[in-house]
Amino acid sequence: MTGRLGVLVRGVRQFSTTTKLYGGGHGRPGCPGENLPFDLNAGKVKLTMIMTLFFGVGLGAPWLVVMWSFIKGK
Repeated sequence: MTGRLGVLVRGVRQFSTTTKLYGGGHGRPGCPGENLPFDLNAGKVKLTMIMTLFFGVGLGAPWLVVMWSFIKGK
């Protein structure tokens, strides 16, 4: 590949490897919990409620979709 396309491909490849090397650009690389969408330093009760809501939506959504499809099918 030569020309502008080659320069573009090379730039994208270098950017992606740099991002992987430095942990995706999220804070300190390798620090546990840095890539979570909520703060781990919150109080125990608040963290428990946030994590229950966060994981409950993701794990409960398929069940709600199946229930909705069964009810709708009648």
